[in-house]
Amino acid sequence: MKKHWLMITGIALVIVALTLLALPFLININSFRPQLEARASAALGRKVKLGELRLSILRGTLVANDIEVADDPAFSPSNFLMAKSLEIAVELKPLLFSRQVNVVGLVLEHPTITLIQANDGAWNFSTLGAAAIKNQDQLKSKMPAITVARFGVNDGTLIVKKADSNRQPMVYRNVRMEVSDFSSASSFHFKLTTLLPGEGDAGLSGTAGPLPSRDLSRTPIDATVKVNNLHLAAYGVVPPESGIDGLVNLDETLHTDGTRTTLRGTFTGSNMTLSPRGSPSPTVISIRHAIVLDLTSRSGTLTDADIAIGQALLHASGTFQNDGRQARHTIINLQVSGTDMPIDAFQSMFPALNIKLPLGSHLQGGTVSAKLNATGPLSALVITGAISAANTTLVGYNLGSQLGSVASLAGKAVAAPDTVFQSASFNVTVTSTGIKLDQIAVDTPAVGPATGSGTVSPTGQLNFAMLAYPTHGVAGALTRMASVGAGKGNVPVAIEGTAEKPVYVADVGAAAKSMVAQTAKGVASVPARAIKRLFGKKKPDDDNPDDNPK
Repeated sequence: MKKHWLMITGIALVIVALTLLALPFLININSFRPQLEARASAALGRKVKLGELRLSILRGTLVANDIEVADDPAFSPSNFLMAKSLEIAVELKPLLFSRQVNVVGLVLEHPTITLIQANDGAWNFSTLGAAAIKNQDQLKSKMPAITVARFGVNDGTLIVKKADSNRQPMVYRNVRMEVSDFSSASSFHFKLTTLLPGEGDAGLSGTAGPLPSRDLSRTPIDATVKVNNLHLAAYGVVPPESGIDGLVNLDETLHTDGTRTTLRGTFTGSNMTLSPRGSPSPTVISIRHAIVLDLTSRSGTLTDADIAIGQALLHASGTFQNDGRQARHTIINLQVSGTDMPIDAFQSMFPALNIKLPLGSHLQGGTVSAKLNATGPLSALVITGAISAANTTLVGYNLGSQLGSVASLAGKAVAAPDTVFQSASFNVTVTSTGIKLDQIAVDTPAVGPATGSGTVSPTGQLNFAMLAYPTHGVAGALTRMASVGAGKGNVPVAIEGTAEKPVYVADVGAAAKSMVAQTAKGVASVPARAIKRLFGKKKPDDDNPDDNPK
């Protein structure tokens, strides 16, 4: 008897297996296509088209080929999404006996999704499901909260572009996404990875949801963001005319409630250029920051940022505002400052900033302090502020030899190969039309103090008018005597050429005549003893015991 029962059981299992294998041929699964298209269209508020449907009873899956989801007609007449296939895992019992489709898993293969942002900042995906929400009272019984245990995207392509723009869209390839315990009414876990435009990759993982009823762009998210080798120029983060470029790594935490977003983390940039005429620098820039974004006003605040360039540390803070258009229209108001930073740390950043020094020279030692403001649109920033340096040496360049006549007046030797700057300070204004320096004050033993102002053109041409104040030698003597009378003596110096090959023109003759004339006015008030000491031999003075030899 037992054997009979085993035989019957075995036969029953075979029959069941054969039935399951035969069911796909017995059931016209494509007859469900209108129902599935209607439900999907109602849920998304977009027309959905499905190609051929295939059913696998053993796997409990339904495969729809050639998926198409229309775009919001306000954005585009083309499709929002196209995919090679969609594999739907369904519950078999409701499907077979009640003709109900209960989805437990979705896998989208090779989709291409096009995201479009309008000039007012709105996105085409924000209206997904809007039509269903408007009719939720009528659909409530048919459209409960959508839940899917598993959702995945394999080898997707994401195209991001601006409406009415001629710029090439951003294309993200090999997009992969995994979602678990998806529900439109609560938060769910997700993981997203992609290859970036140009080069590099990015990953985003955390929780999202619940999905807002009217605008999916307002979905709450808590996630970590990791970006490797983001190419700024290829990605379009900044306008090309800004000259800012390089490879960027990001390690961030992101929190948004749909209206306010906070980003905290570290920005690391390599091969950076920071000027339209700059060249990549090997120095790595690291920025620890906290950014708060107001999604409604499209404004943001940089609440705290520490910028590390080698051993140099700057602090930055400010605000920015975007009108929803391209990055070049972002208006910023940024403050950057640093005190007593080692100049050596900045040396390799000079190419990125298009800072030129005389050929064959470099700065060594000393410190620099800066307090700068950057204001205006990213495409036409205006930088203003004050910069000062102390106790640095321009190695490989002898300013005294270049200004030989002035140095001679100052009584200085010109054989030293380097130029020491005891101090240097100036105010700076940087615009698209060039660089302006004013209130320049430098002090170098090779020449003495000097003041002036000037400009640097976008092509690097110098146009400076300086006044040197020799403090030693013949000129120094005349200067000291002149200062007693009509004023201090000086030597006008024009600086032309380029920063790499500067040309100095010193009007020593005019300066000497001016000094002599000023001296004549003040000599009457100069004690005879002082004149004797200046031009005559030094002799003992009975009135001054210090002059008597011991």
